Amino acid sequence: MKHLSILVLGAASLTAAQPSSVSGLMLYAVGGTGGLGGGLGYHFNEIITLRGELATFTYDDSFDQDGITYRGDLKLATQALYLDVHPFGGTFRLTVGVDNGRTRFGGTAVADGSGEVDVNGTLYPLPAGESITAEVRYPSTMPYLGIGWGLAGSGLNVGLDLGVNIGTADLVMTRSENLGLIPGFDADFEAQRALYANDVADIKVFPIIKLSVGYSF
Repeated sequence: MKHLSILVLGAASLTAAQPSSVSGLMLYAVGGTGGLGGGLGYHFNEIITLRGELATFTYDDSFDQDGITYRGDLKLATQALYLDVHPFGGTFRLTVGVDNGRTRFGGTAVADGSGEVDVNGTLYPLPAGESITAEVRYPSTMPYLGIGWGLAGSGLNVGLDLGVNIGTADLVMTRSENLGLIPGFDADFEAQRALYANDVADIKVFPIIKLSVGYSF
């Protein structure tokens, strides 16, 4: 709520200092690394636009290899409020915002009883039905910084956005309970999890690239 209030107050202060030569409601569809969805915006004038955007996309797949079924899934989500500033009154814009969507991706390895898995350099046989799951999650609230073109003026609009959601990703890695009974497994599992967690912690941004088409009334 604090982030949303700052954006709204910023829009109000900027619009108060600008002539209102262009104004009106805007509806648009959007697709990109934040998912597929739509948005609603309001042009206060040719300089300032405030936009709200919702988008989502999910994908999952699986394959079998050496007695283990690997399942992966991806979920993109955008629940964002953006403030566009067109410094020259044209199509180019600077955009700041806050995104309350939560993007995540991960996978699960499930054994059929005939396969082995490498954990921290050691091969362990996996009993049938046992599993290991890993998921990378971005924060539920992330500031956004970017640049863009379009979504300006009246009538039909197209837009391109290039930017980043800012926030450190984290790793959630779990195993089925019975795997802890295998001698040495837990020590290697924790070492592997710590290694992966350190790598994931280096991820500080989520890239945003998206195209949009809309109409301003």
